[in-house]
Amino acid sequence: MANQELKHPPILPIAAKPSQYGIDPTLVKTRVAELPGMCSIQLTELFPELPPVIFPGGEDALDTLYTVAMQELDKVDMSFIKPEQSVNILTSHHGFTLLGGHPYAVLIRATKDAIVKKTGCQNIRLRAGVGMRFRETEEYIRRYGLDEYFGPGKTKGVAPIDEGIPIETEVGTLYGIKAVYDADWIIHCHHTDVREVHFHRQVDKAVKPFGMSYARIETRSTYHQNLGPRAANFTARAIFESPFVQEKFAFASFLNVGPHGVIGVDADNDLYAVNDRATFVGCKLYGKVMTLFGEIDECIAVLDFPCPVPYVFWCYLCKLCGRKSRSLRHGGHAAAALHVVYRGLL
Repeated sequence: MANQELKHPPILPIAAKPSQYGIDPTLVKTRVAELPGMCSIQLTELFPELPPVIFPGGEDALDTLYTVAMQELDKVDMSFIKPEQSVNILTSHHGFTLLGGHPYAVLIRATKDAIVKKTGCQNIRLRAGVGMRFRETEEYIRRYGLDEYFGPGKTKGVAPIDEGIPIETEVGTLYGIKAVYDADWIIHCHHTDVREVHFHRQVDKAVKPFGMSYARIETRSTYHQNLGPRAANFTARAIFESPFVQEKFAFASFLNVGPHGVIGVDADNDLYAVNDRATFVGCKLYGKVMTLFGEIDECIAVLDFPCPVPYVFWCYLCKLCGRKSRSLRHGGHAAAALHVVYRGLL
């Protein structure tokens, strides 16, 4: 394929949303993708072996994703959940920044619906954890209509400064967020996207929220202030394997995400089985793109998203080679493309 044939029109990121953590959307006049000379490179053309995606897709893509999720969840054993009991579906803010957030919201709704269908349980609540922006998921809950879907009083954004609960583990007492664990059963609803790979390094990536999104600040700070990324991974596993959590853990439902879009759903009563498969997705699919980016020795990164830098994935990378200028955008987290500006390079 000739270089010119790799060039496609640029794909715009989602429109700016009103948020206490960002500027007024009316003040956003130009997106980086709209700058002169921008174009896209399709990841599936660079790596044709990538699996097909469900989303982005046609008008029925989200409906298809919901059907796929329900089919996968139907395989999970939920027989131990009784109609009179309570269930917390645990989520994290990162999922709502994947491909506009709608696919993650679909998985959350499907997880709730599957529990109702298979168990008759009606007392199902949503708990959405955050990182550095303590009220972020409250906005997501409203934005995607999850407050209405779950019903009055059934949704809650939780932050690491909320009331904690001690959890006895094999390494001592660690602290979770009390509201996360205030149900008979918990469902771990997450995704395979590799974000924060600088923390988990693909070690127990699927388990990490138990030491982060679902943990009090005293415990989650082991990543940020104490042991560092590699050494701190054991805290999430210690919490998950504690008797307290194991008595409540029902199953996991994961959005399978590749660098080019949503490729499926993975649900299992065995979180470590999901973790193994998530590691495979991260290394085999994302690894190629990360290796490609590693070949860029000089670049100017343009961050087109108002949030902490590690969470910015709509990122434009400009490589300067004398009179030649190239800009790559890793759009796998919001579109199936790399965006490139050519100034006489091809």
